[in-house]
Amino acid sequence: MVATSKLLERVVNVISDFPSPEQVMSLRTTEEEESRLDELAAKNAAGTLTISERLELEHYLIAEHMVRMAKTNAFSRLKGA
Repeated sequence: MVATSKLLERVVNVISDFPSPEQVMSLRTTEEEESRLDELAAKNAAGTLTISERLELEHYLIAEHMVRMAKTNAFSRLKGA
């Protein structure tokens, strides 16, 4: 669960710093985050997630949604500029 907290913390920290649209558009997951997400997705598909892992996966999905929303807003700002 520590990785989830770090991911959410990283996303919130970046967004709360009022980044430029270009900075928002450049947001990417780290290799470590991608690897963990792949692992959780595989376990989810196999039906073997623990309760803790399910919560972790949900946190990843929340973080992904937040980033997508921020990128949509940033894209609109760039397009309108």
